[in-house]
Amino acid sequence: MARFLLHIFPLLMLGSAYAQTPQDAPTPTVSMTAVIIFVVIFVGSIVGFFWYYWWTEKKRKQEKEQKK
Repeated sequence: MARFLLHIFPLLMLGSAYAQTPQDAPTPTVSMTAVIIFVVIFVGSIVGFFWYYWWTEKKRKQEKEQKK
């Protein structure tokens, strides 16, 4: 472990010497249409999941009652 640390430390120093200086990042812009589409798909998938779960439970209960 000590040998590993002895070898990795110079490599980290060398990498930091060639690192670029931080620059101002461009301000991200988001289309409102993309946000609305995402929300519709996200909420729709959640509603669809619970609807499917409710539907299968309903069918399972009906089949269970018919077997009795």
